[in-house]
Amino acid sequence: MTKANTKENQMGYDMSHRNTAESADAATDYFRLNIWGMGPFREAMEELRMAHESSSRDVPDWPEYPESDEDEDSPEYKAYEAKALIVQGHHHKTNDPTIPLHKFCSNDGWWVTAAESKAAVEAWETRDPDATYSPGVTETIASEYWGEWIDYLRNAIDRDGFQVH
Repeated sequence: MTKANTKENQMGYDMSHRNTAESADAATDYFRLNIWGMGPFREAMEELRMAHESSSRDVPDWPEYPESDEDEDSPEYKAYEAKALIVQGHHHKTNDPTIPLHKFCSNDGWWVTAAESKAAVEAWETRDPDATYSPGVTETIASEYWGEWIDYLRNAIDRDGFQVH
């Protein structure tokens, strides 16, 4: 997997930390995978036990789309955002503390929590160094961009996680 293959200007997944007030470097608060890059990353995270199979809850229906930026400040729109964030940050009833994979299946604003990010990083750091992985996963985790992903997850722990748009 090449860096160009994951950062091209194509439809994809834009991830941004939720709490960037303390961030010294805005460049570390953003990570992008295009539509073709997310699949190998999902596969690697699942095989490495950094993430687990899951299904999503239904996100509430959007209110009528705001006509202007000012409408996004309306009480109705703010109420929708609050309801949606509860669903988007929901972990589900599992004993697995890692990232639910459904949060990487769409770019609908899913919130990967700080706790989920921490569990994923811990799984990465405690993996068996002698383990053998599938060829695609081996290629993915050998890439420079995978290293940047691990750094991004580490930073997410102190920034209230991140959202996937």
